[in-house]
Amino acid sequence: MGSPVSVDVAEIVMQNIEERALVTYKRTLPLWLRSVDDTFTAVHKDEIDDFHEHLNGQNAGVTADLHPPVQIC
Repeated sequence: MGSPVSVDVAEIVMQNIEERALVTYKRTLPLWLRSVDDTFTAVHKDEIDDFHEHLNGQNAGVTADLHPPVQIC
């Protein structure tokens, strides 16, 4: 098991990445929700790759995985 402060350190790191990414992105996102290390984000479909690259450029030790929405017929 990890140190008791691991959760607090992870939260501080994620808050820092989140704040920097949102402030420095070229547009204001209409929706950004985060729980621990998962996010739900609304981005125009033409900007998905650009924002994903921008987010991953915030901290070399943390990378965001992209899970695009599934089309339901």
